[in-house]
Amino acid sequence: MEPFRFQDSVLAAAEGGASRIELCSALSEGGLTPTPGLMRGAKKMFGKDVFALVRPRAGDFLYTEEELVKNEK
Repeated sequence: MEPFRFQDSVLAAAEGGASRIELCSALSEGGLTPTPGLMRGAKKMFGKDVFALVRPRAGDFLYTEEELVKNEK
């Protein structure tokens, strides 16, 4: 099995006529917030709206007040 490459998925979305994509990183962790560089690269390749999944860490979805404030930035 070949390793996952986000570029392949971005190009497939563009070729399939998608109007936007939702991007995450670390699929092995259930999906985490992508880095700014990954967002820029996807936007440059896709040329349309790119939305980020906001999930700062693996594990449960029970966030502390501090994590919620950080996510809002």
